[in-house]
Amino acid sequence: MTRLLTELFEEGKRSRNHILAPNESFEITDIYRFWHPHLSNFPRLKQDIAKYLGSGPVVAEEERTGGASNRARNQAFVYLMAGYLINAGVDVIATDGIPRIAVSEPGRSDIIIEWKQERIVIECKRPQSLRSIQSCLREAVRQITDSQLPGIVALDCSRIVRPMCPGGKLLEKRCPECAESCVQERLGYVLSAIRRPSSRRGVLGMVLFARVAAMIVNCSRILSPGGEPYEWTRPYSVCSTTIWRNADIPATRVVQDIWEQVDAAK
Repeated sequence: MTRLLTELFEEGKRSRNHILAPNESFEITDIYRFWHPHLSNFPRLKQDIAKYLGSGPVVAEEERTGGASNRARNQAFVYLMAGYLINAGVDVIATDGIPRIAVSEPGRSDIIIEWKQERIVIECKRPQSLRSIQSCLREAVRQITDSQLPGIVALDCSRIVRPMCPGGKLLEKRCPECAESCVQERLGYVLSAIRRPSSRRGVLGMVLFARVAAMIVNCSRILSPGGEPYEWTRPYSVCSTTIWRNADIPATRVVQDIWEQVDAAK
């Protein structure tokens, strides 16, 4: 990753991986930034984070669907979601089966939080296509049911949202706000395609997340000999979430309240 960023910004190299590297690096820096103040409270978690961030393909586009290379990024998504929560002051009591100091019997859920004196589990999945999203959701719902606790499903939809650009090209927009609006619209489309879990299964709601590489196209005030403004691009990383709350379950503002707190802390 360091080599790709150095070659991009200092040597001007522009391969696919060079262009995607800034977007990929944000996930690493976010996990470090969120977790660094808290790692001493979670024994062994530092070693696990280092292990998974140091393995797997450099960019997500090199993952093989259903292959072993997905494991590292699947785990990284768990650490990222837990990082967002702990950074926002949410009481994270266990991550990836590793309990916070002085917490007993945390269970094996991806993330367990305590919210207003109630334990809630969060199961994280990374569907690789729109077709596979339903099977990922079913597995997460089963895990929540088995935990016998209310739960939230977190879905990393980056691999679904990214290829929606015409011709598979990188997302290009005139301003960051335009890029963010586009990704938010695509997440809404993904949400509309999901069959929602039954209220009987204890699912409070879902969080759909996407991180997408984009290029912001800037126009110069200086005109070319042909009378057109010169253009240049800069890499940009769009990070967006969409929330669905299960209106059939009482007190389901829980998901909305938690993520409003997360958004406020970003």
